[in-house]
Amino acid sequence: MLLLLTILLVFILLSRVIENHTKIPTTLSLIVLSFLLSYFFPHIFSLSSAEFDEILYLMLPIILLPDILNISAHELKIHYKEILYLAFFAVIGSIGIALFVTPYLLPEYQLTIGMLIALFSMLMATDAITVTSIMSKFTLPYKLKIYAESESLFNDVTALIIFYFIAMPMISGDSLTLIELNITLLKVLFLSTIIGLFVACIGYFIMKILRNSFDQLIVIYLIVVVSFLIAEHFKIAGILSIVSAVLTFKYLVKNEFIHKKFIFRKNEYSSPSLFHLVKQSPTLTKKHYREYKKESEYIGVFANAVVFVMVANIIDLFFLLEYLKEIIIVFVLTTIIRLFFISLMTWKLNLSFKWTVALTYSGTKGALAIIMVHSLPEGFIYKEIFNAIVLGNVLLSTFIYTLLLMRYINKNKQNFNNNI
Repeated sequence: MLLLLTILLVFILLSRVIENHTKIPTTLSLIVLSFLLSYFFPHIFSLSSAEFDEILYLMLPIILLPDILNISAHELKIHYKEILYLAFFAVIGSIGIALFVTPYLLPEYQLTIGMLIALFSMLMATDAITVTSIMSKFTLPYKLKIYAESESLFNDVTALIIFYFIAMPMISGDSLTLIELNITLLKVLFLSTIIGLFVACIGYFIMKILRNSFDQLIVIYLIVVVSFLIAEHFKIAGILSIVSAVLTFKYLVKNEFIHKKFIFRKNEYSSPSLFHLVKQSPTLTKKHYREYKKESEYIGVFANAVVFVMVANIIDLFFLLEYLKEIIIVFVLTTIIRLFFISLMTWKLNLSFKWTVALTYSGTKGALAIIMVHSLPEGFIYKEIFNAIVLGNVLLSTFIYTLLLMRYINKNKQNFNNNI
């Protein structure tokens, strides 16, 4: 384990040096370095599907925390229509189009509606890690960053709900009525949000009692991890609980910064209660809040590295080459569908076509899609090909989209600066 930790730290350092000199995101360098390691020295590090899923679930809350902390609740409120369109309606519409088109593109496979919903719900979830990493490296219009980063967080929730609560029951042969479906979706959304709110409020008041900065940082991570853990225990949307918890915590803390009602008047109460004392004491200072955000980013970098090293170690190129035709067909199809729905939004908002291209290329798939494909039943007839298609599309989108997006942004740097 000590050797693996050493290798991981070396890879992080090398990838960050490469990023600083070439602008190539650390994610790409980490995947390449880790793949070369696993190819030439397979005995050093190997993972089963179950181990991959467990480690990713462990890293997921840590990775998402800095991304959500950097999203402004005020901006979400202003642009909620566009974000709702990208993260909900566009995902459902994309899956709907894929249901009709795919049987003509892959006629040799007898894919049922449930199977197709499962496949494309996995591929419609964009990867928040890579998107945020790329967007932070360039000077872009703030609204463009909000669209890309918010979509990458919230469409994961939509894809997960569709996959686990619609596609999986259909694959297993369970029948779902429209009423049952709506009730299930509303229950998942409501309970996930309530869990996040509840955990955030408890953590917020605990932080008022604790004065040590390290203790407070631990509480912030507990808010994220506990909300995710409870949601996953009840088989609902853990990512939505994380988003709900962090945004609630941010709102409570920033509300204090605005009002600053921390002066306790001695004459107001003769014997103040503990609750009143806690309520009147500040949770965080602005300085501490900024420090915690920065520290969470550092920890997130390490967690990101762990995830991409794991992704590289489950790559089997010979296995993927067996299904190269299917991988490319699905990749081209999902790209065209994404371009179509992004174009509808940018046309409606009268935005430049350059925004359309940039948002299309920000649709990279990530490790969450791999977790979903690992969740398919062992006896599922197309599990092998679905595994290949998902992993192949994760790799293609990570490398092709990322490199094309970098090139496109550099080529149109002046236009984006004018938009700013």
